[in-house]
Amino acid sequence: MFEVFGNRRCLLSRVISVALLLTTSLLPSACTYTARISPPAMPAPIVEELPVTVGVYFGKEIKEYELVDQVLTDEVRFPVGPAAVSWFEHAFSGSFTRIERLEAWPTMTLDSQLDAVIELRLLDFTQRFAEDVSVSFEVILSTPEGREILWWPITGSYSLNTEMRELPLGERLALIGKALQVEEHVGRQVALAVRQAATKFLLYFREQESVQRWLEAGGAFRPILPDQGGLLPAESPVSPGGPPAVVIADDRSTCGERITKELTATPDRATVLSFAEARDTFYPWLEPEVELAAMRFLQMAQTARGAARLRRTGLRYVVLLSSEREKTEGGGMFWRHVGRIESHADSRRE
Repeated sequence: MFEVFGNRRCLLSRVISVALLLTTSLLPSACTYTARISPPAMPAPIVEELPVTVGVYFGKEIKEYELVDQVLTDEVRFPVGPAAVSWFEHAFSGSFTRIERLEAWPTMTLDSQLDAVIELRLLDFTQRFAEDVSVSFEVILSTPEGREILWWPITGSYSLNTEMRELPLGERLALIGKALQVEEHVGRQVALAVRQAATKFLLYFREQESVQRWLEAGGAFRPILPDQGGLLPAESPVSPGGPPAVVIADDRSTCGERITKELTATPDRATVLSFAEARDTFYPWLEPEVELAAMRFLQMAQTARGAARLRRTGLRYVVLLSSEREKTEGGGMFWRHVGRIESHADSRRE
């Protein structure tokens, strides 16, 4: 059964490729497109900021980098550099208490109040139209005097086949229609790859051994989330009697799609955040590469930004669906309401 579903997903990805090929073949030859790569359109990341001031340097090579590549019958411009600057500036702002943009490095005289300087370089960018995108960076952290603390390569990628596995059938079919809009489709692929790289910085930068030693030496190390997971205050963040707000995360399967529809059709007219809305609202904790547990969500809610985000959304229930199945334990459901965690697990054997 799993093989059949896998073949269907692969077939859908090929349909997208054929649709794009047909579209470009009907247009005049030698067309040139520019991929429309969206900048971050989300609140500040929900992470614990490090209490340091960091100078940020983006060299001319990355700020102006644009690849012109042949895609099927046409040329497509990929403004990867400007997109990377936008995404990583967003990640840097969420990681450090204060950042300062530097116009030159290391030739300029630095403000003595800087604790470090971080430079982003673009190493490589490759794409296979409508199939795969990969972008690699290197992050270099140095003291204001120029002594290197960290050299760290980061790669972000996008795979159409992977996305098709994560989408319910309705969204897979919708993706085929979006693929006909070449500039948006290709730009979205690149944006997702760059976003993944920026997410890795947010989550794993402070876990690097040399970074931890540097932070601990200055008394500035902070865990990305509180060490101890607790419970939220018992008060509901929305007014009594109001319609419940619900977020569903961690499962975009057909089952998750059906449950979402059922909730929105209830007499209480529950407000259900879509996967995209929830992912952006609680960035970076709902990214596909992040394993989210119910306790992790509660830890996130204990941070200042996380609690504020919850209040603004009026969230009363958090539902984490998992349709993964093992031989001894099936999928399950976790939800959180008011001051406790509850869980229901389907333990039926296969």
